[in-house]
Amino acid sequence: MHSFDVTAIKDCSVSADGKLATLTLVTRYVGDMAITLPLECLKTLPLPVATAAPAPAPEKAGAAEPDSSAAAASKQITLSVAGNWLTAADKNREMVVVVVNPNTPKHVGFAIKHDAARQLAAALVKQADTIDTGKTGAPAS
Repeated sequence: MHSFDVTAIKDCSVSADGKLATLTLVTRYVGDMAITLPLECLKTLPLPVATAAPAPAPEKAGAAEPDSSAAAASKQITLSVAGNWLTAADKNREMVVVVVNPNTPKHVGFAIKHDAARQLAAALVKQADTIDTGKTGAPAS
């Protein structure tokens, strides 16, 4: 059996009939490598599923005010510092896939419409520039 040291996923796409997935992998010593496999094989990978809390029910007229401490707790967000990340384009679905902390127990992934991915990228750069400006007192170049 051959073993390759994969350092990133460069591209990911699904065939028009939805039966095959093609992954373009970046390897340390061999260069880029494309692998095509049945999509069902990817579905069998043990990946954690991110679950979101159910949306709160709309308030009814005359409903009692919720406890302020419970309301404050529901607005808290738990943050984790990302050690690394990877991205891949799914051209067939016009989505960009982002995985934060890949190959760790706490990894999480998102599929983002390509237009929204551009907006997210611009927003990330803007926020990073804000941090750089605060450190130096001058805009980042």
